[in-house]
Amino acid sequence: MGMREEIRVHLCAEMLYKGRKTTTSINGFKPDTTPDSIVESYRIQDKLIIKYLNERKTIRGWKAGVVSSIMQTAVGAKQSVEAPLFSICNHKDINILDISKFVKPGLEVELACKIKKDVDQNQDSWNTDSIEEYIESISLAIEVIDTRGLPEIKNNFALHVANFADNVECIVGEPIESWKNINFMEEKITTVLNDKEIDDRYADYLGHSPIYIASWLFNRLIKRRVKLKKNDYLLLGCLSHTIWLEEGEKLSVSSKNLGNMSIIAEKK
Repeated sequence: MGMREEIRVHLCAEMLYKGRKTTTSINGFKPDTTPDSIVESYRIQDKLIIKYLNERKTIRGWKAGVVSSIMQTAVGAKQSVEAPLFSICNHKDINILDISKFVKPGLEVELACKIKKDVDQNQDSWNTDSIEEYIESISLAIEVIDTRGLPEIKNNFALHVANFADNVECIVGEPIESWKNINFMEEKITTVLNDKEIDDRYADYLGHSPIYIASWLFNRLIKRRVKLKKNDYLLLGCLSHTIWLEEGEKLSVSSKNLGNMSIIAEKK
């Protein structure tokens, strides 16, 4: 990477880091502060990660993004991406979302898996069979994103990827340890907004099971020299579209074998 690119990565990381600590839009991105490739996005992510680790924050897991056809159309990109998760809450501990903490909060219905044990760093390739022993449970999940007033994603996809793919929080539902007994290709996830059903679809990702997405994440993170540890979470991607929740609205998600969860938006 040349000096110009190095400066761009540094400046973008600084702007995102400062902006993520406020509840105002992050403005002022120009060509010399905007990544022009996903490779640069990941370099910016790495700089942001170091800043958060220096604050004694802990990476709780990783997310996959842009893994459904709906999301690919929404963001205008065919490339799936990954980003770190620093905040994960159990649904039993939270069902009220304080949206006053965010600029433009959105919720995404997903699946999450919990890692059973430290992942073997010497294995350089993973598939759906080889990762099975590392998956303790699978849960319904709701990801909280915040685009923070960044420029429109279709023309600035790399910038949103640099911003941890807009992730701010993840809420996970009941852990299902008997996940091997579930046929995810026939498991329907129903989404209800304010008592009106808005989505009803199978828990597959582009025709693949969620375990396939988990194996993709394993392989991606190996390349980034990430060490997956026991109790880490993998967030497997939005199944449909982002739901922009307003104050007083309620989002509910349910599945025959994965249980249910609800989130109410409030301003405290």
